[in-house]
Amino acid sequence: MNVDMRFASALEGIAIDRPFERRDLRSAHWIEGTVSDYHLTPAISSRLKIRGKQLSLWSRSHIKRLFDCACIVPLVPLLLPVCLVIALAVRLTSPGPVFFLQKRMGRYGRTFTIVKFRTMIHSTDIAHQLITTESNQRFTPIGPLLRRWKLDELPQLMNVLWGDMSLVGPRPKIREHRISVLPCRPGITGAATIAFADEEFVLDRISRHKLDSWYQSVALPAKRNLDSEYMARATFLSDLRLIVKSILRRWDSYVIEDLVSEKSLETDLGMGRFEATASAPALSPCFQPDYLQINTAERNAEARRPSALSAGASIRLAILGTRGIPARYGGFETFAEQLATSLAQRGVNVTVFCPASSPIPDLTYLGATLRYVKSPRLGSFSETVWDVQCLWRARREFDVVYMLGVGAGFAAWIPRLYGAKVWINSDGVEWKRRKWTWPQRAYLAAAEAMSVLFATKIIADADSIAEYLRKRYPGLKKLSTIAYGADIPVQEPRKELLDKWGLKPGSYYLVVCRLEPENHILEIVEGFQRSKSRKQLVILGDIGNGNSYVKELLRHKSDQIRFLGAVYDRAALSALRSYACAYLHGHSVGGTNPSLLEAMACSNLVIAHDNPFNREVLGDCGLYWSTREEVASMVDAVDESRVSASQRRKMAAEIVRTRYTWNKIAGSYLAALQEARNAAVVTRPIGEQYEVAVSGPRVTQEP
Repeated sequence: MNVDMRFASALEGIAIDRPFERRDLRSAHWIEGTVSDYHLTPAISSRLKIRGKQLSLWSRSHIKRLFDCACIVPLVPLLLPVCLVIALAVRLTSPGPVFFLQKRMGRYGRTFTIVKFRTMIHSTDIAHQLITTESNQRFTPIGPLLRRWKLDELPQLMNVLWGDMSLVGPRPKIREHRISVLPCRPGITGAATIAFADEEFVLDRISRHKLDSWYQSVALPAKRNLDSEYMARATFLSDLRLIVKSILRRWDSYVIEDLVSEKSLETDLGMGRFEATASAPALSPCFQPDYLQINTAERNAEARRPSALSAGASIRLAILGTRGIPARYGGFETFAEQLATSLAQRGVNVTVFCPASSPIPDLTYLGATLRYVKSPRLGSFSETVWDVQCLWRARREFDVVYMLGVGAGFAAWIPRLYGAKVWINSDGVEWKRRKWTWPQRAYLAAAEAMSVLFATKIIADADSIAEYLRKRYPGLKKLSTIAYGADIPVQEPRKELLDKWGLKPGSYYLVVCRLEPENHILEIVEGFQRSKSRKQLVILGDIGNGNSYVKELLRHKSDQIRFLGAVYDRAALSALRSYACAYLHGHSVGGTNPSLLEAMACSNLVIAHDNPFNREVLGDCGLYWSTREEVASMVDAVDESRVSASQRRKMAAEIVRTRYTWNKIAGSYLAALQEARNAAVVTRPIGEQYEVAVSGPRVTQEP
């Protein structure tokens, strides 16, 4: 075979020395020629449309080689420590060599040895498949992590320096999968690499008996077309953009997703036909291959949609950062219980992580799975360490990991390394809570910043919290506002439930909260004592922890100031709220507080601490105070009927009914979860539909 022949890059043979019929190759830089290879099936041959395109000037330029070396050489000192750490991790976690060496087909069909970090178990007894999927290989403990982040390919930089590869170009194939000969150096990344980045995960959906034929007749021709278009249109800027896109992990995964769609699998592979409807723009803004045909005639009302295979799949959600459900502590636990059970009823696969003193098997509560993780005993660090443990355990199994609180925000990257999205609920302005010491406040402020850095999405429970976050972190975009919820009682609570505490309807004021300084219980107690009221002040909250603040509160205990402890019975709580003369609310650093919403749902008259969070929820239906004297003044005004209590009660219940029911809140979360799942599969601009077609007869496919 002469040199002219070897420049014809689309030789369809399995080896370059097989016979072929050559078109008029007046130039040595043709990409495609007609090939007659007796080893090719008709299905493959029918797909290999001859285009007669030439290599772009950049693809055959010596400057491209200089560009590769100029990019790599300065990075060697920086990447060397990273490679050493990875090599050590590979060696310590699995017996066998650090590197994986394999023969690949390079420029003009020459073979070379590609170098990668080993990600699979090294054993002569294991038969490794030529087509890698997520489940058909035995990976090392860190193998999936390296493959997901493409860290196993770092040693290929040496292949680039040796001249076997380029930074950008067609991906080098093993001999069994090669259906064309490359006229330029293969690349570490490229258009086909970006389109098929999630290949091994998506291919896992195809049954094993169809996998090889599908890969040979659909995937390889699609990759070949991508490579051909790249070689014909590549420029310096296109290479630069593809490199940036690879570093930022902006994969065009819609291509492989739609290739594996149900209708694609039903297509007659033997006839060489394929049509897939994709839902994203061209593979790269640097070039738009002509087989990516934009069809804007049909504009879909729905801007995003899941792929065919993922449309009916259940969303897997993990909820972390609470003391478990059923709720027996505070607002976060109530929120976790309501959200988990509401989403479970809507078909979401919800798992709530719960602390335990010893290992306990998973349980089910109203459709949600309760997973128990042993809680360490490390004093004030226990919750943070436990949250990190939960993040580690949730790293593989879930689509979305929802962490309530920012304490473990520095570890939010762990599930993201394994492909999960991490949401964090900021829980108000946690670092401003007065119960924390100054070192703890400093840590929580730093944890909040790291949460913003590492989380996929930050969820604020109030617009005022969102505004605080935007001001504190300018440019923050991954922020959503979804409030807490409450439900209007279906029927009037039984009055006899009050008999347990010797209470009568309208004879007491109520406080329900954690007994912590930022909830201003002491100010409420002392202000109530200064009032003229003869009614009782009933305080619900855990008094068993015995900290200094609780001890100070209990010094005010009397026949009029009553501490009933924690009450978790919902019927009893509903009765206590519904028949109170008024509800005193002292929360000051949170957003939308569940206890406040529940009081409003029970048509309470609310006397609240004056701050933006409470005003956002209550609006004009609340009464507000800032000092002990104002607490006393408000209580006297209520006792003396100097406020429109009845009207304010109705307004409070109506606010909950229109804005804060759990049905509405769960619907908002479900929409966010669906958006997260769809975004993981495909991203499309509104109103545009894109179609991918491997050359051959066109088959119409409905979206």
